[in-house]
Amino acid sequence: MKPHEGHILPTVRISRIELENVKSVRHGEIVFNCGRRFVPQDTESDILGIYGQNGSGKTTVIEAIAILERAMSGKQIPARYSECVASGAEYARFTYTFDFQYEGEEACTRSITYSFKIMAVENDRQEDDDSLNVVSSLYPTKVRLFDEVISASGLFDGEKQKKQDILTTPEEGYPIGPARKIPYYVGNEKDKLAVTLGVNRRTAEMDSRSFLFCGETMKLFEEHSGYSEYFRILVELQYYATFYLFAVDTRFSGMGSVLTIPFNTRFGTLSLNLVRESRLPNEIFRDLEFFVEGVNTVLPALIADMQLVVEHGDFVSEKRQGKEIRLYSKRKDTLIPLRDESAGIIKLVSVLSLIIAAFNDRSITVAVDELDAGIYEYLLGELLTGLETYGKGQFIFTSHNLRPLEVLRKESLIFTTSNPDNRYIRLKGVGRTNNLRNLYLREILGNTQDEQIYDAAKRQRMISAFMKAGVGFAEKE
Repeated sequence: MKPHEGHILPTVRISRIELENVKSVRHGEIVFNCGRRFVPQDTESDILGIYGQNGSGKTTVIEAIAILERAMSGKQIPARYSECVASGAEYARFTYTFDFQYEGEEACTRSITYSFKIMAVENDRQEDDDSLNVVSSLYPTKVRLFDEVISASGLFDGEKQKKQDILTTPEEGYPIGPARKIPYYVGNEKDKLAVTLGVNRRTAEMDSRSFLFCGETMKLFEEHSGYSEYFRILVELQYYATFYLFAVDTRFSGMGSVLTIPFNTRFGTLSLNLVRESRLPNEIFRDLEFFVEGVNTVLPALIADMQLVVEHGDFVSEKRQGKEIRLYSKRKDTLIPLRDESAGIIKLVSVLSLIIAAFNDRSITVAVDELDAGIYEYLLGELLTGLETYGKGQFIFTSHNLRPLEVLRKESLIFTTSNPDNRYIRLKGVGRTNNLRNLYLREILGNTQDEQIYDAAKRQRMISAFMKAGVGFAEKE
C-alpha cells in the first residue's frame, strides 16, 4: 500500500497495551476484546471502559495512546509527556499490539507489535509542534524516544511467519536491524545509506520524534525498499495513526477552559475561541462545516431541539484570508453563545464528531478521558449502549460515573488496582445476571479479587488528615 491508497488500509485495532514505569504504573497490561478472541472485521465494535480511584492509572492509558498517535504519525511528542516517566525511573516503556485484518485478494490476518522507550532529557526547545499551543519552555524536560522495535506474525510473502522482530533500532552498529531484515527497507544500498540513517536517528531523538516513523526515514525507506511487505506495515501503521487514531486527553486538551473548545475532527483538533471570533483559513472552515453537519445530525437526538450554529464572515489580512467565526447553540429560535452552555454540553460537542466516526468506521480508534464529565448519566449509558450494539470502531474511555457498569458487557470493562505492579484487571466471579455496578461497590469494601481495587486504609488516613488540618484552623481562631 502506498501512502495515497488509504482506501485499502486493513482493519486495524489495538489488541493489547503494556506499560512499564509510566507515572503511577510500574507495570500494567490491558488486553482488549479483539486480543482475547478473534473478532472478524466489520462484525462488532470494541468498547473498553476503564474504572478506578483517582491517581490509579486511568488517564495514563489515554496518554499512552496519545503518545502512540504522535510517535507513529511522525509528529513531535510534546514536552509535557516527559512527565509520564515514573519518578525515580530511568525510562518508561510502552508496548502496543495491533490486530490487522486484510480483505480481498490479500485476505489474511497479522499481529503487529510496536514498542519503544521514552526518557526525560533537558529541554533546549523554545517551541513545541503542538496544536494546543502549550508552551514548551514551561517544561524543564522534553521527550527522548528510543529503542524502537516492531515485530510481526502472520502471512508474509505467502508463508506463515511466527512472531519475530522485523525492524529494530540497535544502540550500536548499523542504525536499523535485525541484519537479515535490513534489505527490506534499504534494498542494496545498506552501506551508502548508513550515514543518512544515523543523522535521521540523532535528529529524531533531539526533536522528540520517532526515528522509524519520522518523515525523513519513511521517505528513505519508500525510495529504496521496493515497497516490501515489511515496509508496508510501517506505512499502514502511520496511515492508521494519522487518520484513524484519536486520543482526547482532558488534562492537556483544553477541556474545562472557559476560553476555548477543542473541536476534535478526523483531520485534527481545532482550538476554537468561545469568547471572541476564531479565524480559520477557508479550507479548514470547509472541514469544520462538514463536521458540524454531522454533529447536527446527531445532536438533536441527544439533547432535544439543540443545534450547533457557526456564524461566520470573511476576513482579509496582509498574510491570509478566510472566515471569522463564532459558535452558538440553537434551541428552537433562540441562539445562545456556546460558552454559556454547561460543561457537559461543551464536552459532548467537542467529541461528538469522533464518536460518530467510531460508530461508523471499523478502523477508527477513539480514546476519551473523563467521557462522563458533566454528561447526564442516563444519556451516557444510552450513548455507550448504542456504540457497543451497533458501532463498528474501537472506543476507549475513562469514567467515574458508574452508569456504564449497568449497561455494558463485563468484557467491555476493566478496573485499576492499588497494586502498581499489576495496575489493570477484569473482575472475576461475574455472572451473566450480575449487576456489575453493585458488584464493583461490594468489591471496594470486600476486596475478594486477586488484587485490591481500593485501598480501604485510605478512608481512615483521609479522615485523620481532615481532622489534623482542622486543628490548625481551630488554633488560629
